[in-house]
Amino acid sequence: MEDLPPQNKDMLRNLALLYIALAHNTDQDMDSAEADTIADRLQLWQAEATNETLQQAVGDALQAYTQGSAADPVREAAHAVGETVPQDLRAFILEDLMDIALADDKFLHEENSFIGELASLWEVRSEPEEKPEERKWSILNEKARDTKGWTAIHDLAYIYLTLAHETDSYLSSEELEAIQAKLSEWLPDVDDDEVLPVVKEALRLYVQNPERNVFEDAVESVKQAVPEHQRDAVLEDLRYVAGADKELLEQEQALIDDLAAAWGQSETSR
Repeated sequence: MEDLPPQNKDMLRNLALLYIALAHNTDQDMDSAEADTIADRLQLWQAEATNETLQQAVGDALQAYTQGSAADPVREAAHAVGETVPQDLRAFILEDLMDIALADDKFLHEENSFIGELASLWEVRSEPEEKPEERKWSILNEKARDTKGWTAIHDLAYIYLTLAHETDSYLSSEELEAIQAKLSEWLPDVDDDEVLPVVKEALRLYVQNPERNVFEDAVESVKQAVPEHQRDAVLEDLRYVAGADKELLEQEQALIDDLAAAWGQSETSR
């Protein structure tokens, strides 16, 4: 990863401020996992920085964050990053924020909004990295899978995430674990630690490009990739994900019913 622009000595502090704001302000709590992730990401941005430099950046950021209203310094930091850091590096910063948000194994509505607003301010939009032919890959045909491009398994992850988060604006640790577990079942030859990056890629698209046509494209992609006799299994997986937090919401059931209709399946079980 490239170092931050050297001409702006305050940029590390600005990044620390954004990372802290995401970790704390969205839920008024910053656990050790989030703090460790923040430290790791800052170190990556300034590989040559000493521990003293990093500690100074975090200390300055904490001082700005805790003195009075944090809104103004956070807003100023966001604009400074947008004006100073190249767009391709801004996309990496958004990925850091996603990692920090997921460090406590849940994804909140406030975290989604925070990252989405930064993506809009910085004019960073995530698009499926795909070629048309890659969407023809069947998630049941591992030999045809292209792990470098956007595939139907990414679309399936996108649908799972939409079901889990959009219906109640909250992605719990139980739902996140359920999503990874169900994706793993469709990828029997893939290690578990290779599944989480797929979820993160789908989540990045969900946050940075929240347009309805992306979801509709994912629904059509899964329909084309999964044989008709296997689509009931996908619907069962959706019910499993929806119920992972011990509650099946009316909105979740409605979305599952809509997916069943889109995939030409009978009415879902209730």
